[in-house]
Amino acid sequence: MAICGIYRIQSIVHPERCYIGSAININQRWRNHLYNLKNSRHNSKLQNHYNKYSKEDLQFSIIEPFEFISKEHLTSREQHYIDVHKPWFNIRNIAESNLGCKHSEESKIKSRGIRKSKKTEFREGSIPWNKGKCGVMPTPWNKGLTKETDIRLEDLGRRSIGNKYGCNAKGKIVSEETRGKMRINCHPPSQKGIKRSEEQKKKRQMSRICGQLEKELNNFINKYVA
Repeated sequence: MAICGIYRIQSIVHPERCYIGSAININQRWRNHLYNLKNSRHNSKLQNHYNKYSKEDLQFSIIEPFEFISKEHLTSREQHYIDVHKPWFNIRNIAESNLGCKHSEESKIKSRGIRKSKKTEFREGSIPWNKGKCGVMPTPWNKGLTKETDIRLEDLGRRSIGNKYGCNAKGKIVSEETRGKMRINCHPPSQKGIKRSEEQKKKRQMSRICGQLEKELNNFINKYVA
């Protein structure tokens, strides 16, 4: 059920630091806050705090729930709590609701142009993302790796790209000799009909008996001892 009203995000380590906001659906707004924090899209104060103390330090609470009347009423109640609590995480001291705001055609064209340019840069390779399925992992996934690991990954990518049996070997012609070797490796000859000596037969029989005894012993230990 959607809850409308005023909410607060408060730090546990620093209780004097909090964020005041308003929303028609508070639960959805809390999910949006977490999404923006995980993707480093929040305001600088709250984002830096989240990066240092993680999500576990942020405590979410509803200050005043009420039925939605109008955008002005929602904004006025938020402004009241901002004036009282003076929230440290809020960048703006004046409550401004984005409810019902429509972007101009100029801003829409700009945002579409930015997204299009980013896609073009990614395709052309100007953004430092590595191409190819067998290449190194994309840069944002390599942040926690050491330099030695990065060098190994780069070397692995080069060897995979140059390998005629790798994922980039589509369309390459393989000789009949190589195909024969691959068939033998994939389908080893059957051992049916091979005659074994009496000594080999005894060894195989003893191996099966030992395996069966070991299995029964483990079952007994698990059932009665453990």
